[in-house]
Amino acid sequence: MSEYWQKYDYEEALKRARGKLPQIVADDDTRFEIPTVNSEIEGNRTFINGFKALATAINRKEQHLLKFFSNELGTSANIEGNRAILQGKHPRSLIQKAFNRYIEMYVLCGTCGKPDTKLEIQDRIMMMRCEACGATAAVKSLK
Repeated sequence: MSEYWQKYDYEEALKRARGKLPQIVADDDTRFEIPTVNSEIEGNRTFINGFKALATAINRKEQHLLKFFSNELGTSANIEGNRAILQGKHPRSLIQKAFNRYIEMYVLCGTCGKPDTKLEIQDRIMMMRCEACGATAAVKSLK
């Protein structure tokens, strides 16, 4: 056995190793729950109520989330006050499925599954960086 390993017992080596790991933002005891989308149809438009709170709950920019909804549902959309307005009649279940897809693609880490991620642009490529495990991955940019 080398002299280095003889200096430390197992517990000390474990403490040193854990000290070098990145800080985990969310506790393991807390579980991420996907927020429920509150939408209603009025005439030929669909309103997503509490849109700003929805974007804040998943730690994403409102415009990015709105652009995703617009692309997924094939319609134009804008933000008015605290709600998003989508042209056309879109059932709540379809909007919730699109929101769940957004979370899978742009919020949850592909390595550890935690929602502690940030979107960053590096060399014109959108990357998702996990603050819990340190993983980075390219994600599809929205057009």
